[in-house]
Amino acid sequence: MNHTLYKQLLHRVLLSMLFVSLLTGAITLVYQIQQLENYIKSFATTSSNHQMKSFVDQYREACIKQETMQPKITLKHTGFVLVNILDGNKALLFSKSRSNYEKIKNEINAIDHHIAYDDKGSDIKLIHNHIENRFYVQMITPALLTNKQHGYIKVLYRVSDEESQKAYMDILLNVLLAIATVVILFAMLFPIILFLNRRLLRRTQSLSDANLQIMAVLGAAISKRDNETNSHNYRVTLYALAMGEALSLDDTQMAALLKGSFLHDVGKIGISDNILLKPDSLSDEEYSKMKNHVLYGQEIIAHSPWLSDASDVLTYHHEKYDGTGYMKGLKGEEIPLNARIFAIVDVFDALTSSRPYKDAFSYDKSIQIIREKSGTHFDPKLLALFIKISKDIYTEFGGKEDEKWLLKKVLPYTERYL
Repeated sequence: MNHTLYKQLLHRVLLSMLFVSLLTGAITLVYQIQQLENYIKSFATTSSNHQMKSFVDQYREACIKQETMQPKITLKHTGFVLVNILDGNKALLFSKSRSNYEKIKNEINAIDHHIAYDDKGSDIKLIHNHIENRFYVQMITPALLTNKQHGYIKVLYRVSDEESQKAYMDILLNVLLAIATVVILFAMLFPIILFLNRRLLRRTQSLSDANLQIMAVLGAAISKRDNETNSHNYRVTLYALAMGEALSLDDTQMAALLKGSFLHDVGKIGISDNILLKPDSLSDEEYSKMKNHVLYGQEIIAHSPWLSDASDVLTYHHEKYDGTGYMKGLKGEEIPLNARIFAIVDVFDALTSSRPYKDAFSYDKSIQIIREKSGTHFDPKLLALFIKISKDIYTEFGGKEDEKWLLKKVLPYTERYL
């Protein structure tokens, strides 16, 4: 695996790890907050039940001693901030509070609207005072005030700082533990992902190499029957790809251009030798039959979905910008872009290459010839771009016949786009 792909994989794994960690941390936090509420309610209930019973007993004793409404209830050294005793109709009979009750009185009044008075059980509400950053628990429970009077005792219990800190630390530790678990899991999985990705890349490269070999074999097969050499397929492919990059074509278009360039005349394998190898000019009937190589090429690649995107070049590279080409007589931008690109490089390479029936034209002569066909045979804008870049690519590839050397030049494109 090259360094760039490794960095991309690592980047994606780290992003995935970050996302999963945050999601897991958030879910754990929500869950722990729910658990915190249950814990504090349970702790407050356990801590206050005995004291609440004591408050009721003191109130009952005061009533018996004719000290109604004045029981000697003290909140000192307890966690209680407020104690209210109410009759069965919820009328206040007795109230005792600490001085700091005023700080949270408004919050308590808001909670009171949602408190449930139930003769069969208690209702508990958790309050977090943001100013003090403290937890309070409001509880109301039915109580037997005297032998004949049923009522309620409603208290506000302040959770100690120690218990609050313990609860916060439990939340923090559980969230960190969840995130750490995700990080460790990803750290353990990354080597496995890396191994599988490397194996996938090797298989992908093998498949890409096999596909390239198929194209090379098909291209070589027709070159053995035609007057052209197989190196022509490599050169026109390199010229076309240089054009594609100059036009900033995307990877999909570049892949289609590469395949189409390699296989542009594969249909000629279906043309008879007496036409394909004829040294003289073709008759109208022979020329009409020669055109069928386009159809034969379509039929050949139709058997391979992977080669289907080569169709634009195979089918339309004999069209002309003014509409006088074949097979459909398309004109202008009706002709697919890849076919318009290839039409230029195909003719240019034919002009600058030697054939049994002709010598190669010079670079300048070839440029002069194709420039004269601007707007008739070729797209003027594409031709202007090709002329601009043609000198450099002709210097590198023009007239080169070493197929192994040319293949090495094509391979980086196949690795990038196929």
